[in-house]
Amino acid sequence: MKKALVTASVWGFIGSFEKKDIQILKSMGCQVYCAANRFSDVEEFGDKGQLDDMDIVKCQIDYSRFPFSRKNFIAYKQIKQLLKENKFDIIHCHTPIAGILTRIAARKYRKSGTKVIYTAHGFHFFGGSPKKNWLLYYPVEKLCSRFTDTLITINKEDYALARAEMKAEKICYVPGIGVDIEKFSSVTIDKHLKREELGVPEKAVLLFSVGELNVNKNHQTVIRALADIRNSNVYYMIAGSGDKSDELKQLAKDLNIDDHVLFLGYRMDVAELYRVSDIFVFPSYREGLSVSLMEAMACGLPVICSKIRGNVDLIDEDTGGMHFVPSSCSELENALCSLINDENKRMFMGSYNVEKIQGFSSSVVQSLMEKVYSGEEK
Repeated sequence: MKKALVTASVWGFIGSFEKKDIQILKSMGCQVYCAANRFSDVEEFGDKGQLDDMDIVKCQIDYSRFPFSRKNFIAYKQIKQLLKENKFDIIHCHTPIAGILTRIAARKYRKSGTKVIYTAHGFHFFGGSPKKNWLLYYPVEKLCSRFTDTLITINKEDYALARAEMKAEKICYVPGIGVDIEKFSSVTIDKHLKREELGVPEKAVLLFSVGELNVNKNHQTVIRALADIRNSNVYYMIAGSGDKSDELKQLAKDLNIDDHVLFLGYRMDVAELYRVSDIFVFPSYREGLSVSLMEAMACGLPVICSKIRGNVDLIDEDTGGMHFVPSSCSELENALCSLINDENKRMFMGSYNVEKIQGFSSSVVQSLMEKVYSGEEK
């Protein structure tokens, strides 16, 4: 039986984003090994048992997401030993640290036929990113691209950069992990009862964001914009947890809008929350290609999002939504006021997004990944 390895820095990443790839590999007759750190991802990805129902071999690798952590020297030895003990036909790497360490460890096995694939879920170096990101990550990624058979990028900006700068045998574009359009489009919900449960008036304009409560997700800019708008008919709910939770709650309280900002924490009913919302707001500073943004589109929501890579691949200005510079509270205010006050525009944009997202469906991505694994990608 052929063997395939899927590796990422944390266990929850594989459970959250790689189940479909695992299923493809298994359908091709591969025994699938998954290697990651199981002990550092509860806050970001939730339940560690996401892969318990899948027939895979689980391997603990002590990756740290801090590049210079001593743990990564240990992790390198662990992944090197794993590769020595198993003849893998396919190695698929995810996340920067796991991708770097695994590709270095696997470089000699490529000579004997092992196919090494790396998916860049958003390079840490990009237009507008800090200079230190370019100094640290760019040279390492360029070096490791020489040890890569197929480099997958998930947005157009990264694809153009990879084509120009990276040295992988093949460079291809796959639009993220895709979205199960039928799953989200088929959700039915009693809007009145759900809003009552959430404490949101039925006639209110409800804004919704999904994302970890951290600096990058930039929820603070939305809260400040809402405070400036001062519209008592507008509510904002956020699904997610993180280290900035208390700080964001205090900000809403200091701005006297805490009764209009709902911090929902980690939720299992996100599909229903999309259905009772009016506008999806996605203010991140950095993304690869957001799953939650694709889900919101599949649910027919208009979108106000930061003008960054990935987001601009998904949301067409003035037809699917509106863009704003993530640091500009005034630009966000203008976009919010435009959609809050125009229900017809919201409906038009939502319908447009339902059509646009068809090109990012799970079936489209699955077809592309099957070609990558079989070596038929262009």
